[in-house]
Amino acid sequence: MFSKHRIGKALLSPILCAILAPALLRAESRGQAELSAQGYYLGSNGAFSGLSGLDFRFQHFVDNLGLLDGRFENYGGQGRWRFGENYLELREMPWLSHRWHLTGGDFRTPTRLVEFPASNWNFPELSLRGTRISAARRSRQYSAFYVVQTLPVGPRVSFRVSTPQRVAGATFRYSREDRFTVGVSAYRILTDLTRADDYGFLIPENRRYKAVNNASVQTSFRASRNFQLFGEAAWARPAGGSSTSRPWSTSAGALWDSPKFSAQVNYLRQGALYLPAAGYFAGDRAGPFAEVRVRPSGRLQLFGSASRYSNKLERNPAIPTFRTSSRSGGALADLPLGFSAGFQISDLHFEALTSGLSPTDRSHNRMWSADLGCSAGRHYLRGRLRNVTMRGSASPQRQRSLELEDHLHWRNLTLGGGVRLDRSIQDQIRNSVFARGNAQLRLPRLTLFGQFEHGRDLLSSSVFTTSAVKAIVAGVSASLPGGWTAHTEVFRHDLNLSLNPASIFLLESRGVPYPVLFSGLNQWSLFFRFSKSLSWGGPLPSQGLDRWTAERLPIAGSVEGMVYEVSRSAKAPAPGVTVRLGENRTAATDAAGRYRFSEVPEGAHTVSLEMRLLPAEYEPDSPAQVHISVRSRAVTRQDFHVARLADLCGSIQGPEGVQVDSIVLILQPRGFRTTPETDGRFCFYNLREGPYEIWLDPQTLPPGLQIQGPERWTVLLDRLALPPPPVFRLEPQPEPARPIRVIQASAAPQPPAAGQ
Repeated sequence: MFSKHRIGKALLSPILCAILAPALLRAESRGQAELSAQGYYLGSNGAFSGLSGLDFRFQHFVDNLGLLDGRFENYGGQGRWRFGENYLELREMPWLSHRWHLTGGDFRTPTRLVEFPASNWNFPELSLRGTRISAARRSRQYSAFYVVQTLPVGPRVSFRVSTPQRVAGATFRYSREDRFTVGVSAYRILTDLTRADDYGFLIPENRRYKAVNNASVQTSFRASRNFQLFGEAAWARPAGGSSTSRPWSTSAGALWDSPKFSAQVNYLRQGALYLPAAGYFAGDRAGPFAEVRVRPSGRLQLFGSASRYSNKLERNPAIPTFRTSSRSGGALADLPLGFSAGFQISDLHFEALTSGLSPTDRSHNRMWSADLGCSAGRHYLRGRLRNVTMRGSASPQRQRSLELEDHLHWRNLTLGGGVRLDRSIQDQIRNSVFARGNAQLRLPRLTLFGQFEHGRDLLSSSVFTTSAVKAIVAGVSASLPGGWTAHTEVFRHDLNLSLNPASIFLLESRGVPYPVLFSGLNQWSLFFRFSKSLSWGGPLPSQGLDRWTAERLPIAGSVEGMVYEVSRSAKAPAPGVTVRLGENRTAATDAAGRYRFSEVPEGAHTVSLEMRLLPAEYEPDSPAQVHISVRSRAVTRQDFHVARLADLCGSIQGPEGVQVDSIVLILQPRGFRTTPETDGRFCFYNLREGPYEIWLDPQTLPPGLQIQGPERWTVLLDRLALPPPPVFRLEPQPEPARPIRVIQASAAPQPPAAGQ
């Protein structure tokens, strides 16, 4: 029989729709919806169970209010009523300079308020049912809620069950220019201890308190482009009682990230009462973690990491102690001819102590693997060689496997398959073959798919469980007349799954015993879903719906400013200059040089001079594009400066009949070059005011000519007082003086004297 509160929940959906329908119909707005009928039937070991019902989702944009988002999902089966996700949410409602989100029903809230680069930090996302109010303004976000914690149940058609925990909480997040972010949260978790035993290990004994107060501060600071610091401090204490658990949990880390090298170190310390939500166990562990990645080239990457953790921080004698340490390293490489290769080796030590100081269970596990893949036409081929060695309380075990797979994509057909050869060496040698395959065919209105697995999975037996699998899955998706779509999937599965006592992942149990035999199943299942999409008013975007809503319901400010024309001697308004806001809005300056944009949504925008429409006589004298931040009901001012350009003209005068249009003139300091017209006139265009120097390139002067007068002109260009035009005069070079050779006549020789 249905209880009164369950019947009330079942009637909540139509009552809300009836109340809201008149307002929605009167609004000149748009929306979309999807109505689905779905069910899941499961047969296992002679037992049968089934679940079916309706799922209705809608999104409706209401003018001057916000985006109304709702879902009503309810199922029945085996004489019981099951509730899926049922919620009604008003999003992006502008009020008091904030964006408001009002939620009633089922929703999820993350406990990670700040994005941490640490991969070894786990933050659960809580599934809740109740009310939440959140608001956001620029870089600040607030939320408060009072809820019952729920857990999802069901393999394909999931529904939610309530836990004996209620949560009252509030969060705050502040970020500044992607450099500094801080998140603060406070929770009060109330547990009905009379119902806690019904949930078994979901609420461990050492975390069962009637009320626990929990608060945390998460922060991230980017000190430079490559260096980042991050951390968390959390406090937890049972209300009105004492506890052996330490109230403080502190974690901190640092990251250096560059294209060639990245390194991260962090230390995690979380007490047993760190966020004691049902179904999650994120606390009771401490230890360091380090990770390094080196990229010596674009084709090679080297990586390595190490960690060491232990639990039982409060030294509670009721739970065992677990210690684990791991190291791993490897390389990834892109090889010629389309090949890619990878190698990785991992080493893990584990020990458990139930009493005393001597370990009662200890294991040392090592695994290495090598991968090689390549693309060959429409095929992608991959091979993997893996070796696992386990040494524990039992006799040593070694498992080797060789895996080969191929994927083919041809037009609308995708085929894939693989085979793995396993060998396990312990007290005896065991060999097995594990095969799998999949296929998918896409047609215009029909999609067919299927996959299978068959074999004994020795790999799982060396890591977590021992299992034997035989599974076949087949399905079809189709577009039906009338806008309906159908999806059907059948599944057949034979599985024997049992726990491997040498599992290297036992640390995750935190002392909670697991059953030795997980399942021995002979299952079949059938899943179906028929859905139809509806729309009214106008289309809604498929992505970015919140941003689309915020743009149409802006928390607005205004942007205005002046565009000035600057010169050497004065600054004056520049009329007729076009300014652009973002991508779609433009405004031209008036006679006073002023522009204005009204009703600008709050947030980050860009304001720029529209260079395509900038008058030819202007050139920007300040940055042509500026990033601004608009605040609600405030004026954001941004001025621009432009410089008027002028021309510098002159002439070259030469003897009549001499061609001067091949002479090159040089303007410094701009380095411009030009040649004159046939009449000797020349001009340099679009010049800023200031001093310039002009001269002729002497190598381009016509033969037999020289410059008469100044060879260089220094000009001060001022648009209010134009300088006299420079004039270069050319004249013929004078004939060089010929040398005069002087010849002197010598005296006639005298005849010799007599007798000589």
